[in-house]
This record gives sequence, C-alpha cells and structure tokens, in this order.
Amino acid sequence: MASFSFLGNITLFIAIIHRQKLYQDYSLQIMNLNRKLSMDADQVKKQAEKLSNMFKEQRKFIHQSLILQKKRMEGFKSLCEQYLEKLEVLRDSRGNSVAEELRHLIATLEIKLLMVNRQQESAAAQQSLLDLLFS
Repeated sequence: MASFSFLGNITLFIAIIHRQKLYQDYSLQIMNLNRKLSMDADQVKKQAEKLSNMFKEQRKFIHQSLILQKKRMEGFKSLCEQYLEKLEVLRDSRGNSVAEELRHLIATLEIKLLMVNRQQESAAAQQSLLDLLFS
C-alpha cells in the first residue's frame, strides 16, 4: 500500500507541475497578445490622427478654392453685364462705327475671358499637385 501511495503522490506531483507549466505558458501568451493589441491600438490612433489632419487640410483647401471660384464667377458675371450694357448702347446709337466698337468689345471680352481661363487652369494645376501630394 505504501508503494501505491508513493506512486499516487508522484503522479499528483507531476500533474501539478504540468498544470503550472500550462498556466505559465498560457499567461505568457496572454501577456504577449495584450502587448500586441496595445501596440496595434497605438498605431490605429496615430493613423487616425494623420487621416484627421489630412482631412482638415483638404477641407481648408476646398474652402479656399470655393472662395476663389466664387470671386472669379463674380468677375465673369460683371464682365458679361458690362458687355450687355455696351451692346445695348451700341444698339441704341446705331452709328457708323457700330461694327468697329463691337469688334473692339469682342476683342476686349475675349482677352478677359482668356485671362480668367488661364487663372482657372492654374488653379486646376495647383489642385492636381495637392491631390497628388495628399494621395
């Protein structure tokens, strides 16, 4: 009977040691997983902050572009109104130089429209560069 008790104690002791080893392995795996999760969470926070800053910059740029576009459209509207007013004056006067004045007005309007178009192309090029920079 003494040998059975001794063997039982050894078996119990081996089971306890094995259980402690499993517990240590499990604890180590949980700690490693927790550390990795913390690192991933930090990276996600950093990326979210970067994206937020990029979004704010793009929003600011779009706002500035809209203001500039509004000013250009107001200028274009003013040019059209001036053109229509002068055209009315020409219709009313019906003088000999109507054709010459009309050519002069059209030439002036074309020059101004080309300038507005170049400004818009320049703004579009700047927008493209910024899009490339933030993409």
